[in-house]
Amino acid sequence: MLVSCSELVPLFTENLKLKCDESFLEESAISSVQRSIVRQIQGEGKAYKFIFVDLDDPTLMLGRFMVSLQKAMPEDAKIKIEVFACASTSSDRMLKKCEEVKVKFIPKPIFETKLRFLLKPYLN
Repeated sequence: MLVSCSELVPLFTENLKLKCDESFLEESAISSVQRSIVRQIQGEGKAYKFIFVDLDDPTLMLGRFMVSLQKAMPEDAKIKIEVFACASTSSDRMLKKCEEVKVKFIPKPIFETKLRFLLKPYLN
């Protein structure tokens, strides 16, 4: 899992016992995703299953990030990465943008029970 929401790291690592890497810049996040995909293709590990982005970060442009992520995904690899976006406020515009780029929106604060519910379909 790759996150840019640092407040979620303890929830993932300690409470949910999931491996979690942090990245706070779009470019480094895409590089991390590419490395995880290569590891999986080479049989040396698994690609990320999830990416959590923080829409409260003014440097993050969700549309641009999703285009870069799509370009980083090999066409022939059967790898699916779910992207979740979190923010402390939500507007109709933000929700529409998330829907357009097929990102699941999660309002902050995010609690363990909410994460368990959201991730349950993907963890088996």
